[in-house]
Amino acid sequence: DMKERTINVNHQLVRYSDLGFQIETPKSRNGIRQLPMTDGVYKCFQGLIKQVMKRKTQPIVDGKSGFFYLDSKRQPMVVGGWEIIFRKAVKKYNEEHPHETMPDITPHICRHTCCTNMARAGISPKALQYLMGHANIKTTLNVYAHLKFDDAREEMEKLQLIKSS
Repeated sequence: DMKERTINVNHQLVRYSDLGFQIETPKSRNGIRQLPMTDGVYKCFQGLIKQVMKRKTQPIVDGKSGFFYLDSKRQPMVVGGWEIIFRKAVKKYNEEHPHETMPDITPHICRHTCCTNMARAGISPKALQYLMGHANIKTTLNVYAHLKFDDAREEMEKLQLIKSS
């Protein structure tokens, strides 16, 4: 919703090898949520929408169209396509930087990275749980937010600064 600057997560695109593409509801009711857009995301979506509007034809799945990314067959991009792109990018990087290689990266790892970065930025755990679409705060904090000793030290240093002033 560009007017309200929100992302309404209420369905997902799934590709089945035998059935093709389908639109389904998220795995759980907590997966259905509304996310606020940052200015950067808003601008990115504006550019994507302009590109979509330039297309002569649009793939349609269960009555929905306007997919931002299409694969080489002009079909909506699903996770498998992104995994191939990520794999190729990592392979190319590792070939060019043999002494500082990157591990395998998947689209799902980006969810972990986003969650960790938001936790490091100080977002409240309950807000983070909502944004991630998790039913249980334990999933958010114990599986997705990967904070370490340096993060704890930084928090302790902030407390020390507060007590000193």
